[in-house]
Amino acid sequence: MALSEENILDRVELNMTGLVSVRERHNVLFRDGVEVQGSGVYHRYILTPDDDTSHLPTDTRAAINAHWTSERVASWRASLPSDA
Repeated sequence: MALSEENILDRVELNMTGLVSVRERHNVLFRDGVEVQGSGVYHRYILTPDDDTSHLPTDTRAAINAHWTSERVASWRASLPSDA
């Protein structure tokens, strides 16, 4: 009986304002290659166009980079509060 543990990128949601919502499942257990139901905990975070995405899988990075068009990034930056 082999046990293994993985972190899984579970969901990525692209927001029209330029934000990207990411949900990961950490500490997911597998017994002989079959997921142990109820294992793992969710971890959520938000990415902005200024964030580093190098830790994400290549296909996910490609989708996010396509989503972050120059127009969307400019609009997102314009929505930030200006320094007084």
